[in-house]
Amino acid sequence: GWQFMASYSATKKNIVPANENANFDPNAEINATNRTWEYIGRISGAYFFPYGVVGSVNFENISGDRLAPQGLFTGGRTITSIVLNTAPIGTIKLPDTRHVDLRVEKAFTVFRGRKISARFNLYNALNANTIQAETVRLGSNYLRPTSILAPRIGEVSLSYTF
Repeated sequence: GWQFMASYSATKKNIVPANENANFDPNAEINATNRTWEYIGRISGAYFFPYGVVGSVNFENISGDRLAPQGLFTGGRTITSIVLNTAPIGTIKLPDTRHVDLRVEKAFTVFRGRKISARFNLYNALNANTIQAETVRLGSNYLRPTSILAPRIGEVSLSYTF
């Protein structure tokens, strides 16, 4: 009366910035090449309770973004202003996002194989408020969060199958 699934994926990035002169400029990769790891892990489970009630839980862990501090440099003649990374990508690591989603569902047979299903979903059940993005430009707002994980959200739905 139960199901279980788990998965894990990891990827090593090797992203070199696009630059038509990169083959001739050894400085093109300084603090601009992204050679970080990203990963995601998921665990899901469901249990079939008596009377046709199904409960399920999903847990997800996603690695936080790897970033670099940036500076705005001005005063040149050819290039009057430019934003450059002041350290390698990966110097700043946002926290991993961990969240739990829950679902309870009950299906009712109405007649001749037709069904009505009632569902309740609870997203971000633990109400995590993980930072998703922050300001990396050096200055008064440096490392100030600009986005966080959406709050706990409940959803009730009905569906009719014929």
